[in-house]
Amino acid sequence: MKDKHYLLKTFENKITKSEIIGLAESAGSDFLVGELLELTISAKHPSAAFRSAWLLETILILYPAKFLPYTDQFFNLYPQQSNPGCQRHFTKIMMLCLKNSEFVPENAEHIFDQIVETTFDWLAGESPVAVKANCMDVLYLLQRRNRWIKEELNAQIEFLMRDGSPAIQSRGKRLLRRIMHSNNIIE
Repeated sequence: MKDKHYLLKTFENKITKSEIIGLAESAGSDFLVGELLELTISAKHPSAAFRSAWLLETILILYPAKFLPYTDQFFNLYPQQSNPGCQRHFTKIMMLCLKNSEFVPENAEHIFDQIVETTFDWLAGESPVAVKANCMDVLYLLQRRNRWIKEELNAQIEFLMRDGSPAIQSRGKRLLRRIMHSNNIIE
């Protein structure tokens, strides 16, 4: 059985997408997804943290059943993520989880306020463009929980689009259209 030591050794060097896919295939039988989650928040091993987050995203996309038992752990670790490279994968994982209610833990209500606050912090902070773009989608998916999220998200998108990159412009326009459309629907 592959353990945390094996993963740290594997993640010391650059890793290819095909190697990530191979590791995703062995997730669950050779190592626990929970060990990957722990590695993603490791400040001592930033490269391993990044590669672990990339592997987690790949597992969720290709083998969702392997990720499903760990959604509660992921939701609880999300606000603790401080590595900008990992935040990109974490926001993508969160988007995928929120799009499928099966991946939202039943007891997640207690953590949603922290997830919203963390995501707004990443959106308004010095995060890379890809993280900011993903944050907009995460918050859009969470807007039905509280009306204020929609209002604040709308304001943040408009602010970011003023001087935003092409990725921010594109994602912002798409989400503003969706927000406007949802305002026109009688709720």
